[in-house]
Amino acid sequence: MFKRILLGMDDSNPSQMALERAIELAALVGAELRVLHVLDLTDLVQEAEFVKGSEQSAGRMSEGQALVDEAVMRAQAASVEAGGVLAPVQTTDKKVEDIVVEQADEWAADLIVLGTHGRAGLTRLLRGSVAEAVLRAAGRPVLLFPLEQP
Repeated sequence: MFKRILLGMDDSNPSQMALERAIELAALVGAELRVLHVLDLTDLVQEAEFVKGSEQSAGRMSEGQALVDEAVMRAQAASVEAGGVLAPVQTTDKKVEDIVVEQADEWAADLIVLGTHGRAGLTRLLRGSVAEAVLRAAGRPVLLFPLEQP
């Protein structure tokens, strides 16, 4: 079945749910889990004050690495073989979804797991959907976990 599961995550509630489900699935099928956090730094690279941008970039990198490390520890606590990748994007010619698909290709992931906000209408039109773009480009199964409504 699945031997390598790539989890693309951020600090959102849907991503936290996707993490829990990815850990459960990896434990169930004996798969390896790789946690990926793509950190978009393009707004900081374009700032006029380079020093200020560098400081903010370092702060975001630290927060992103902490997110990855925590997810990996949670997976390992559930006896799942896990590793993590922090992938900063500093150029406008690549998008988050491009990095997710590239990482899945490079690692030969059998499955990509993502959380999704389930946006629709104007919000989706304006912001786009990383999950939808990954689904279209992945060339492998993609498992999406929407934000649960109370």
